[in-house]
Amino acid sequence: MFHFFLSPFNFFLSKGKFMKITDIKATTVSVPLEAPLRHAAGSHPGRFVRTIVQVFTDEGIVGLGEVGGGGNSLEAEIEGMKSALAGHDPFNLEMLRWKVNNPILSAYTSKLQVLAPIEFACLDIMGKATGRPVCDLIGGKVRDKIPFAAYLFYRYERDGKGGEETAEQMVVHAQNLVDEHGFTSLKLKGSVFPPAHDVAVTKALRAHFPHHKIRVDPNCVWSVEDAIWVAKQIEPLDIEYFGRYGAWPRWRASKNKRLCRWRPHRG
Repeated sequence: MFHFFLSPFNFFLSKGKFMKITDIKATTVSVPLEAPLRHAAGSHPGRFVRTIVQVFTDEGIVGLGEVGGGGNSLEAEIEGMKSALAGHDPFNLEMLRWKVNNPILSAYTSKLQVLAPIEFACLDIMGKATGRPVCDLIGGKVRDKIPFAAYLFYRYERDGKGGEETAEQMVVHAQNLVDEHGFTSLKLKGSVFPPAHDVAVTKALRAHFPHHKIRVDPNCVWSVEDAIWVAKQIEPLDIEYFGRYGAWPRWRASKNKRLCRWRPHRG
């Protein structure tokens, strides 16, 4: 067991030295959407913004990381870690976490959005340096393939794309995604319209896709009463999961208790 934890480091121990971080670069990218996505909090106007992080080393290996969000302020914050991490061994992730997101100071100002892509890039460096998949360095893989689910958003129309509102339109959209990408799971992102509308869409999806897994996610805005009503309506449809139905604040725990008391016993 002890040898397993040391094995990722043997590549550099055998060379008698450790790799060093020499530079960090952050680049904001904008990923365009076909049409604006609608959800309970509003909409994604037409793009997803991400920041790609490159971590350079004295061995010539460059690791890649990614984090949601971007812009000049996030780029500056990530690249501002150069002085703290110059000369740092990218294999030493624990000290990296302390340098970037000190658990004492992070009680006041968390740096998780800065730490995540840098740690991500260091794991990439470790995999490239050892010639092993990163999963081998963090416990090993349990499967060879991971199925992806289609996210079915209601969308605004733009340039002839999108515009899905009705059950019929959502079924056509879902079929297009299945045809293009081979999805076997479909997840409806609801709460743009009243609960009864999402129930109608869910029923239409099940009727059209009798063998697909179907998920319902109302983005945390329904009351307990609405969530229970919807659950009763879709229970016969063999839903894979029904989640995030209640509000996020502290009283969500009490809502979940009430929902659990309602939930029928299953074998």
